[in-house]
Order: sequence, then C-alpha cells, then structure tokens
Amino acid sequence: MKGIFKALATAVLATASLAQESAPPSASASASAGSPQPSSGALPAVAPIRLRLNPANVRNLVDSDFITWTIPGSSKANITVANITESDVTFTLAAGNGSELAGNYYKYQYTRILSSLGERIVNEGISNSNKDGSPITLTIKGLVPGNHSLLTWHNAWDALNETATIDISVNGQTDLTAVKQSARVDNIWQAATSYLTFEVTSATQETKIVYTPGSGGDKRAFLNGFEVDAPRFARGGRGGKVIKVTSLEDSEAEGTLRYALTIAKGPRIVVFDVGGVITTTSRMSVNDQYITLAGQTAPGKGIVIQGNPLGLTGASDIIFRHMRVRPGKISGQTIDGMGMQGSNHCIFDRCSMGWTIDEAFSSRSAWNITFQRNMISEPLNVAGHKNYPNGTAHGYSATIGGDVGSFHHNLLAHAEGRSWSMGGGVDDNAAFAGQLDIRNNVVYNFGGRATDGGAKKVNFVGNYYKHGPASTLPYALRAQYEDNMPGMQQYYCAGNSMPGFFDQDSVQYPSGDGTATKNTTIACWADVSFEPAPTYQKFFDKEFFEPHVETQPSTEAYKRVLSDSGASQPVRDIHDARIVNETATGTATYVGSVSGKKGLIDDPKDAGGLEDFPTVTRAASWDADGDGIADWWDGSTGGDGYTPIEGYLNFMADPHAYVSPSKSIEVDLAALALGFKEPTFTVSGAKKGGVTVIGGKATYAAGAEAGIDHLEISIKDSEGSTWTRSFGVAIFAGAEEA
Repeated sequence: MKGIFKALATAVLATASLAQESAPPSASASASAGSPQPSSGALPAVAPIRLRLNPANVRNLVDSDFITWTIPGSSKANITVANITESDVTFTLAAGNGSELAGNYYKYQYTRILSSLGERIVNEGISNSNKDGSPITLTIKGLVPGNHSLLTWHNAWDALNETATIDISVNGQTDLTAVKQSARVDNIWQAATSYLTFEVTSATQETKIVYTPGSGGDKRAFLNGFEVDAPRFARGGRGGKVIKVTSLEDSEAEGTLRYALTIAKGPRIVVFDVGGVITTTSRMSVNDQYITLAGQTAPGKGIVIQGNPLGLTGASDIIFRHMRVRPGKISGQTIDGMGMQGSNHCIFDRCSMGWTIDEAFSSRSAWNITFQRNMISEPLNVAGHKNYPNGTAHGYSATIGGDVGSFHHNLLAHAEGRSWSMGGGVDDNAAFAGQLDIRNNVVYNFGGRATDGGAKKVNFVGNYYKHGPASTLPYALRAQYEDNMPGMQQYYCAGNSMPGFFDQDSVQYPSGDGTATKNTTIACWADVSFEPAPTYQKFFDKEFFEPHVETQPSTEAYKRVLSDSGASQPVRDIHDARIVNETATGTATYVGSVSGKKGLIDDPKDAGGLEDFPTVTRAASWDADGDGIADWWDGSTGGDGYTPIEGYLNFMADPHAYVSPSKSIEVDLAALALGFKEPTFTVSGAKKGGVTVIGGKATYAAGAEAGIDHLEISIKDSEGSTWTRSFGVAIFAGAEEA
C-alpha cells in the first residue's frame, strides 16, 4: 500500500488495524465506547471547529485547543464561531420537554494543575435539569456545502454507577443507537464519544442533531464538547495548508520551524526549503493537532536540531518523519530529546535522537501511538544530570507508556539503561495501566540495565538484544513488581534473541511464578520486591492484543532494522552510519571520557561533536508554484483517494534518486541492505528506463521522457534471508543540480 496516510503500524492495536511494517505512516482512531465507524465519503479540507461546553456555574479554566462556550442555566443557548476556512458557523443547544440546560464538573480532575490529557474538556459539561429522559438538541448552521462530521464527548461528571445510553438522530433520522456514556474518565481518549457524518446542501441549511437518553442510569444525556470536521481517523496534516520552513533560525517568525509547529494554526503539512542545523534556545513542544512534519523534504543532509528537545505534549494526530534531534550540552540544562507525553494518535517514523542528558525519548500517559524504525543512540551517560549525585550514570534510551503504544523495528544502541523502561503508570483508580507492544527491535551495547519497569499488559516479541563491550546482563526484559497496587502486570514474551545467551527458539521465561534472579540467562523474568508476592499469573503464551504489524523472527528483524532505521532521507548522516556499523560488527569507536565505558559517551565531544551539516537552500525553481510539491512531480497520489502531495511526500520518505532524461545514475544497493550478510540483488519494475546490476551497484539509464519510476529491489543473502525494498527515480531536466 502506498500513500503517506495509508494505514501503518499505529498503536490502536486492540481496535483498529495496522498495516504492514513496510508501509508509510498513518494513524487510525479506536472506537470509543459505543462509537461506530464513520460512513465513507471524503470530508472537506477545512479547519476543525473544537468547542468545549462550560456551564456558567463552573469557573472557566482555559484549554487553548478548544473554544469555550459558556452556557447559562436556560432552555436555549447559542454561539457563533468565525471559522478560518468557512463563513461564520452558529451553534444552538436546546433542552427538551420543558427542561433547562444544566451542567457541572468533576472538581478533582477538572482542576488538575497540569492538564494535558483533555481533563478540562471531559470533566465538565451540559445535560438536562430534569432526569426524565429529555433530549438535548444541537443545531448547526453556516457550514459549507459538502460532507461533514461531528465528534461529541459523553462523559458524566457525577459519580454514577450506571449511565443511560443515548440514541442520536440527524435531521429526524436515527443515526446511532444505544451509544454508551462513560463516567469520570480523566482523558479525551478513553471518554465515551459518538461520531457521525452528515451532508450539507446549502450554506443556509440547519442541521439538527438530537441526543435522547434511554431509560437506564439517571436518564440524562451528557455533552462535554464536540469537534466539527475532525476526522475520526487520524491523518496528520492531511487536507491542511502547506507551511514551508525557509530559515534555520529559532524564533516565532514566519518561515521558522517554531512558527510552523507552535504558532501557525489549523491542519498543516510542514515541508523544508532549507537544510542544516537548527539550534533551539528553548524546548519546542507541540500541543496542537493535525500536523505532518516532513523532514525528508529538506535539501542537503536534511535537518538536525541541537540545543533543546523537540516533542509533543497533549497533541493529537501528529506525524513526524526523518527528523534528527541531538541536543548535546549547549543549553547547560538537563534535557531530553523527543517525546509524546499525553498525546494521542501520533507517529514518529524514521527519526534519530540521542546526545541527551535526560532520556532520549519518553511517552508517558500517551494513547494510541506508534514509534517505528527510529534510532536512539548515545544518550550521554555520566553527564551531570541535575537530579542525581555527580558521577551518576544516566545514559538512558527511553521510558515508554501508551494505551496502546506500538514500538517496533527500532534500533537502540550505546545506552547505559532504559532500553526500554516500561512506564505504564497507573490509571485514575491507582491501578496498573499501560498496554505496550514491543517487537522486532534491536538493542545493542546496553549497559547495566536493559528493558525493565512494568505495565498492565505487554507483548514482547521477536526482539534482538546484542551484547557490546559495555554489556553484562544475560537477559532482555526484567518485569519489576515493586508496588502492591490494584490490578495486574502481565506479559507475553516470545521469540526474543541474545546471541551467546539464548535464541528465538529458547524457553523465554521461567516456569512457575515467573520469578528468577539477575544472573539467570533468560529472555524475560519477574523481579518481585514486596511481600506478600502477587499470586496471579505473570507470563502467558498468547498475545494480549493483535499487533497488526508484520512480524519477523528476531534474526530477520535484526537485518531489516540495521538496513532501515533512523533519519535516512535525504541522506543517512555519518553518525547514524557509524552506529549501524558498530552494531553490525559488535564494536564501539568511542569511550566515555568520565566513565571509561566503551560506546557509552559522556559528552558529544567524546564522539567528535556534531558533524558538518552545511546550510543548503532549495532553488526557487524546485517549487515555483509554492504548493509544497516539487515541480517535477508527476501528480501521482500513490493510491486511490489520496492527493499528489501525499504521493510526493511518500516518494521523498523512501530511498530515491534524481536523474535527467537520457542520463544515467548509479545506485548503491549495498546501502539498502546493511544488515544482510553477503547480499545479492535483483531489480525489477523499471518502466521509464533500463537497469543493470553488477555486484552491489545498479545503473539506471533514464529514457528521454520525464516522469517517475518505481523500482523493486529484491535482496537475498548468504543465509537465505530475503527482503524487497522500494526505490524511486525522479526523471527531470536539471536533476544533477538537485
């Protein structure tokens, strides 16, 4: 499947499918309690309208992502919103059967000091004053003609043992029945929702949506807020405007990355007309929605960020591809690299991160996320972490949370620990939380810790742990039982390898209660540190949820991960090439200047500092019409229902080359198979030119016509491993200058 937004390994593992691991990224939303899937039909490319319902008797605690509609205790209320891509849109709420609009809030969750999970959206709202099954009617007027959608949250603020189900009609026709409502859920991702689509035929048309509670619970319909024209399936910036990064400066001025990610509004696709180093002066944290950041579009060697972190906090529907973040010690602060804290339906694909004093990546309290084909390397070890005594080793890769979080086909190398640290956390009832799918990752030269921590449910499948000069542990996963809290922490552990210790066919966890010691040679084991120890089963022989990721045996995944992980477009930089080579050869080039540990550097200077990233600016002729697509692109979309910019971005994200008509170009096939042993290659699919293969090189001879060619590179190595990769060729005049 082609096209940047086709389904790929998103983390909605329990309720929405993920496509093959080789597909380009997208995200799919899970169905909330009782919420059906939308009907087919493209939504208009307009900015979503996000409204939260604030009863007049509740103090308004602002959530910058939503427009606040304060509603008095009356039978009817209305608000008019000036939408940035439409005319004014008017919303009216009306109570039925002689009732009044009345609302309240759940103080404990609504007033949290740090609100990044949508607590202020779903912990207040409007219902009817009468508990007699009276309906609430929402009328919308002013939408442009076309197909539209409405997503509504239904989360009770009162402590109810049972809530009524609701039926929902649109313009007199029943659309949804028996939609379940939740109670006192603390985040927008798990709170119950309804989702429906409808058609508007004229700008003056009124659309009436009626929410009618059933006989259960206390016979009330609860409305917390809603979004108009927010897609039920996450899609990054699809359908939004194109914003170009034209400057490497760090400011809020138009043309900078900070402007594109934190100042600009609305769905957007961010492309680069400049490549080089961005030195940030403060953390760049995205808390918006519907953004695609296409690092693969940068010229030169691409983009690298130093100084401060780049990440997400409470964001949704975000896709980052081919970005590099290596903060180093420039800021003088204890900082991390990239993260997805409190975010939902987000994907990091083929990004590189490291040289951090705090951990390189974190995703605590996240929902439905995917972290795939990324590279975490050389977090700074003994580097002066402010929260620990001098001399403390803190070169940590990642603390990962998610419900569900998918972490697959990543390379983690040269880290003292937390490769990974499972940070499932606890839910609002102080019970164990987190569902993690950790599969087909490669972890090399881990130090005193490998994978540890805990979560409610974990699939740990087909991972390849390889000792390096700093490694000592004989196991991959240590499931830590440190707190006697409600709930359970349980694991599915299968097919993992550690050469010299155990292989993918070995017994993967201890029999009995699953406990062992730190000296046990085993893939996974349970470490219980409190009494009385939990008596429930800890390890299972079946997965807890379907991964929807194409899974390879660990030895095959090892080869693919080394061949395709980290930011590699427009080129793989010297640093990442070194990391791959050291992993493949079991070596370490550099030594920590403080710790003396091989591979675990303590300062970027230990590895020679940041390599040269020359500033390169695109010629104006690359995209003369300013639509974000190179003018040589042939307009193809990569699949039915997708747009030319999606086809273009996916082409740029995969290995590709440029050549002028009737000219030739050499392709280094060996660079596409770095993890394979003595590979041989065949190339097929050329339609606009001819291909000859000699050893690890291919020569593509373009025909006289401009256009796009798509090649299939088939790899086979001396151990019988096979893999097929895509390679694109753009044929256009002046390609040599590109």
